[in-house]
Order: sequence, then structure tokens, then C-alpha cells
Amino acid sequence: MAVLIVGGWAYFGALSGPFVFDDIRNVRDNDSLRIDTLSWDSLSAVVEANLAQARPVAMLSFALNFYFGGEGIGSFHLTNVAIHLVNGVLVFLLAQVTLALAQRETGSAAAGQERAVLFASLFAACLFVAHPVQTQAVTYIVQRMASLATLFFLSALISYIAGRRTSRPSRRLFFWSIAALAWMAALGCKQIAVTLPLVVLLYEWFFFRDADLSWLRRGGVYWGLGLLAVVLVGTAYMWGRIDEELIFPGYAHRDYGMTERVLTQFRVVVFYLSLVALPLPSRLNLLHAFSTSTSLLSPWSTLLSLLLLLATLALAGYLVRRNRLLSFGILWFFLNLLLESSIVPLEMVYEHRLYLPLVGVALIAAELFRIVCMRRMAPAVVVGTLLVLLLAEGARRRNVVWQDAVVLWSDVIAKNETAHRAYTNRGRIHEERGDFARAEDDLTHAIELAPHKPNPYNNRGKVKQRMGDYRAALQDFDKALELDRNLVTAYYNRGRAHLELSNLDFALRDLSTYIENAPPRADAHHFRGLVHHRLENHALALTDYARALEMAPGAAATYRLRGDTHRRLRQFDKAEADYDRAIELKPDYVDAYLARANLKLTLGKLQDAIEDYGRAIELRPESPDMYQTYGNRGTAAMLLGRYADALTDYERMIGLQPDEPAGYNNAAWLLATCPLAEHRDGAKALAYVDRIRELGAFGDAGKLDTMAAVLAELGRFDEAIEWQTRAVEMAPENNQADLRKRLELYRQRTPYRQSVEPIGDLESRTPAMSGRRRITASFPFSQDFAHVLSG
Repeated sequence: MAVLIVGGWAYFGALSGPFVFDDIRNVRDNDSLRIDTLSWDSLSAVVEANLAQARPVAMLSFALNFYFGGEGIGSFHLTNVAIHLVNGVLVFLLAQVTLALAQRETGSAAAGQERAVLFASLFAACLFVAHPVQTQAVTYIVQRMASLATLFFLSALISYIAGRRTSRPSRRLFFWSIAALAWMAALGCKQIAVTLPLVVLLYEWFFFRDADLSWLRRGGVYWGLGLLAVVLVGTAYMWGRIDEELIFPGYAHRDYGMTERVLTQFRVVVFYLSLVALPLPSRLNLLHAFSTSTSLLSPWSTLLSLLLLLATLALAGYLVRRNRLLSFGILWFFLNLLLESSIVPLEMVYEHRLYLPLVGVALIAAELFRIVCMRRMAPAVVVGTLLVLLLAEGARRRNVVWQDAVVLWSDVIAKNETAHRAYTNRGRIHEERGDFARAEDDLTHAIELAPHKPNPYNNRGKVKQRMGDYRAALQDFDKALELDRNLVTAYYNRGRAHLELSNLDFALRDLSTYIENAPPRADAHHFRGLVHHRLENHALALTDYARALEMAPGAAATYRLRGDTHRRLRQFDKAEADYDRAIELKPDYVDAYLARANLKLTLGKLQDAIEDYGRAIELRPESPDMYQTYGNRGTAAMLLGRYADALTDYERMIGLQPDEPAGYNNAAWLLATCPLAEHRDGAKALAYVDRIRELGAFGDAGKLDTMAAVLAELGRFDEAIEWQTRAVEMAPENNQADLRKRLELYRQRTPYRQSVEPIGDLESRTPAMSGRRRITASFPFSQDFAHVLSG
């Protein structure tokens, strides 16, 4: 209960923070984690898709969050906090059993010992849960890898201890089997668990062998060989190989070499100790500024740090015979920093690396608390409670920073002005929020700080892309890939830019490169499908859309695009089903309503088309992109003989975009050629075509045709003949028949009148005109609605 109360106070406000930093790539944008069943195949697919992470258990836990909690971030935070609280309970159990074993080994059985052990164990657990330095491993979602690995690590150790303490072989086998499985699960969360065999050996020697050197000497060779084998097997299980290729190539992407990293880590570990001792929120940071040590004397604090660490290890050796638990806690801390603070080419410093080592600190605190309790229990409990509350309040305040991504990155910049990644990430957040000016400023500053880093260029390219400056975006993507040919996201972004510029072959190349080299991503297949569609590779487009929908079955946009491809293939039933599904998934999806309306218009389902156009207009009534929608609805109304409705829609086109000619042309045609006299108005039609002339838009045969029809309606047949002759001359040969028929009417001094005929599958009956389809030979105005029929 105490652990729950302390953890609740520290983390109750941390449940709504956004995905940040590595969360975005590893979790939020990782479509392979979105599963719709709990079948073996779906879970295996998650593991297979994330093999590069070598952390399958952690990745499966993220997939389960998406499955049970959907896209909401709350379930991710709740899971992280729950893991942290369980770890607090495990620390309590480990401290309790270890304190008891330590007292047994020293022969201590003083009065009040049992209560002291209980309070000391509780203090250790609460300190572990409340310590502010733990916030990065708990509130930073992706660092569940560290906290979940710790959960299984502690479970394995406690199971080993339970098996070691039982006298029944069957129970021992049971507990040790659990320990082995838990260790494998820990390795499946993060490689830091590889140190467990060392910890078990140390625990065995300290608390079950009375630190007997003769025991080590007698079995040293066997223990050493066995330990080496276990460590190698565990490491191979996670990394697949043991050779220099695992370690040394990573330095090619760092600003330091292996020697510099090892030297710097002496100072880093001392810094970690200072954070443990003084975890003020003002000292905590996601990205710490840390200069590189180039020798023991550059800077001089490198040598001082090394001496301090050696002295601490010497103290641990000194304490083996005087207070074994204090010695064990010190060695635990250093052993569990060994992997991430040695030769492996990781980032120099991260607070979440203290998560597992802090268990050792908690054990030290438990022993010190027990010693004080044995002398003055009441003051010890009061002081311990106040300390835990102070730590919990510090964690709570630190968690406030994590609740907004811009606040978090601004906090990083305030504490580390040279952190180019902070500017890069804050710029990316501004871009996601649509604040492009601030985004570009931050990313440009990041480039100034680190011109050799590819990510700022990549992210600035995304900003320019969203601003519509695709050519400038391409320059930034090209620069990013010049700096790092393996930056796969830059291929994706560049592919998107090429797609916008209709550089389809380049877009296909870049998107394919991304798909072949990056974790599965639904929208990559979505956009490659669109490229295939535009290249008329319809079968390949359908394959990509199907793959995208496997990963993101709720993607309404993909259903809409797949519907377009089915429509192009004249698979009209499938197209309509996809449009229906898109609208079902997203009831306010305007583009899906428009696509379905256009399909129904081409199939002659005019009333259905009008209803869909109407729904789109309701959702976006004043938007300029409704210009063509009003025109399409007017076309459907005209084909149904509802001329007043058609004219109303054409005049709405004019109202929306008074400098566009299509609305004037369609209205003029209807006013001049309508079969019902009450809807004809030659004078008004002439005003509309005069406006087209003012706009300089008589550049195609259709508008010349309209001018001729208007003049014929006014009885000005000689002029009509002149305009219609020009229309015939301008039109492609295969579109001249209807124009010639009207020309003959005008020569006979007869105006043209539309005829209403049954409507069927319009698409199969309409010839091309100026590269665009017309609805029917009877309605020449339709060239302005070409996209309706061209797919």
C-alpha cells in the first residue's frame, strides 16, 4: 500500500504525456505493433518485424497496449507506472530476504530485528519508486525496455533465492526453472539483463557461502567456465553473434572513439552517483551536456573520477567482512552499469540507465535504515518518511515537464544550449502542430550547431514539404542522404516529395528503398500504392494497399485510394465497397464522399451522387475545393432534368471562385441550351461568356462551343457560325462530330437545345476531349468536370 501511495503521488500526473523522441520511431509510428488478434501468427509477426531491436518481449508489450488500449497514450503510461510499482514490490521482497540472510550470516538476532527489517525493506521499496531519477525510465514510454527488463531480472533473482532456500528438490527445480525463463524474458526486453549470472554468483558467494574464498577457489574454474558459457549464450540469443562487428562499427556514427568513451564513462558514472545523491529536478535532463575525455588529464576530472571509483570499489572489498549487504549494494550498482558504461558505442549518458543499478542503492539504503532503526526506530521512520515524500514530490515536479513535448525540449535547451537534437526534436513537434515558422527556425539552428548531422536536414525538409515547397524539401532530403545513406526515413520523405512533384519513377525508387530497409510502415505502402496507381501498375497498387491495410486496418484513406484503383480497373462494385468502408471508418471523410459520388455519377446513379456531393458540401461548405463539387452536383441535377438546381450550383461555383471560368461556362451553356424555355436567358448567358473572355480563358473548343450556343440563342447566327467553326478547328478530330452537328444547326438558323436521354454507364460512352472525358455527346459543357470520369 505504501508503494502504491508513493508511486501514485509521484506519477498520477504523468498519464497524459505525449510520445517523444525514440517513442515516435519505435512505438507511435511502428505500424507492425498494431495487431487485431492475439493469435500466434500476429504476435510472431510483431517479433519478426522488430528483430533489429533484439527486444521482442518489450515490443510485444507495446503491441498489447495498442490491442487493448487503441491509439490512446494513457494505456502506455498506465502500463509503465504499473511495471514501476511492481518493481517496487520486488525491491521490497529482495531487500527483506537479503536483510534476513545478511543477519543470519552475521549471527545477529537482536530484539526488534524483524520490525527493523520490515521498515528497512519498505523504505528501500519506496525510495526506489519515488526517486526522481527514475522518471525517465517510467514516463518515457520506450524505456519500458529498461523497467520491464528489471522486473524480469528481479523476478529471476528472487526465484533463484527461493529455490536456493528450499530443501525440496522438486521445488528447487520449479523455482530455478522460473528463474531461467524470467532471465530469458529480461534479455528479451533489454540486453542489460546479461549481467544476471554475475549477480547470482555474487549473491551465492555473499549470502549462501559466507564470502568463503576457499569455495571460490575450489569451484572457480567450473564457475568461471559455466558463467562464461551462460553469458555467451544469453548474448548470442539477443544479438545473434559475438564478434567485433557487434561493437566497433557503431563508432563510425559517433563523434568519439572507444578509448574516449571509456575514459569519459569514469566521469559519467560519478555524475550518475551525484544524481542519485542529489536528484533535484533542475539537474535532471533528457539530454545532458557532457564533454568527451581524450586522456586521463583532459579534462583532469577524468583521473579524479577514476580514483574515486576505484576507492568506492575498494570500500566494497573492505566491507565484504564488515557489512556484506553494503558491499553487495555497491557492487550491484557497478555491475549493472557495466554494459552501458563500457566499450559499447552508445550515447554517453542517459538517466534511464540508472533504473536497474538503483536497486543496489535501495539495498544500501535498506541496510543503513535498518542500522539506524535498531538504535532509534521512531526518528528513523519519521526522517525516512520525509525523505521519501521529498523524493516523490521531486518526481512529481519532474513529470510535469514530460506532459508537453515542447516544454520538455525547451527544458533540455535551457539546460543544454548545444543540444542540436533538442532543437531538432522541438522543431519536429512544431511541424506536427503546424507551426512551420518556429519549426524551420529550430531546425535551422540545429543545422548551425551540427552541420554534419543528417536528421536536422531531414526534418527541415519535412517542414518545407508541408509548406508546399517541394523542391526546397528535396534539397534538404538530398543533403541528409549525402551525410548518411542509411537514413531510411529520408528516403521515405524524399519519395513523398517526388510524388507531389509527379516524379513518379523517383518516388517509386525512394519509397521502395524505404520499404526494403525500414520496419514495416503502413503509409509507406499506402503512398507506393498511389505511385503504382499513377503509373498504371494497378495490380502492384492493389498489392501495396492490401499490405498497408494489413498493418493499419482502420486507414480510411487507404480504402479510398484502393477504391480509386478498383474504379480504374472498372471493378465498380469493389470500388464502391471500399468507398463505403472509408466512410464507415471516418464519417466526416469528405474525399471519400466525393470519390463515391463521382463513381455513382459515372454509373448513372445520379440521385445517389447528388446526396454524396451534398454531404461533402455540408462538411466543407465554404471551402474553395468545393468549387468542382458544386459543378459535379449541378451536372447530376442537369442530367436528371432539374435545371434550376443545376443553375444554382453553377452560380455557387461562380461565387466561390469568381476568377475561374468553368462556373461561367457551365451556367452560360445551361442558360443558352436548356430544353425548357423558362430556364433560358440568353442575355445573362452572354454576360457570363463575356466574363470568360475577360479572363482570357477561350483556350479550348468547349468554351468556343458555349459562346456559339449563346450567340445562337440570341439569334446572332452569323457570329455563332464563326465561333463554332473555330471550335471545330480547335477540337481533336475524334471530338468534332457533335460540334459539326451544331454548326449545321446554326447554318440553318436554329439554336441548339439539349436533349434528355436515358442515363446508363456514362464512363463507357464518353469520348476524350482535350485529354479529358465528357459525360455525353448531348452535354458538351462537361469538359469542365473531366476528373469525375477520369478516375
